[in-house]
Amino acid sequence: MPPRRPSDNKVGVAGWQDTTEQRPDGTRTLKNPVTQGNRVIEQPEVRRWYARMLMDRAASGDRDKARGLLAEALAAYREIGMPRHQAMAEELLSRM
Repeated sequence: MPPRRPSDNKVGVAGWQDTTEQRPDGTRTLKNPVTQGNRVIEQPEVRRWYARMLMDRAASGDRDKARGLLAEALAAYREIGMPRHQAMAEELLSRM
């Protein structure tokens, strides 16, 4: 028997949302997690991680792209109130 998902319960788990959507052919696909409204915290995290990857790769144009992503992450961290993550992003920017 497959494991039960919270959505299988009548009440479910508070705050849990199904991150899949039904396709016309009956299959399910993942929704875009970065653009979902309940993923506010993950958005700057993904930007910071991607910027770090670009910095490590160091291909043509990567530094500019990383700088922009880190600026977006910093703005979001300030808005959300995540000072430790803000400091991590600032540290990455200082290494550029």
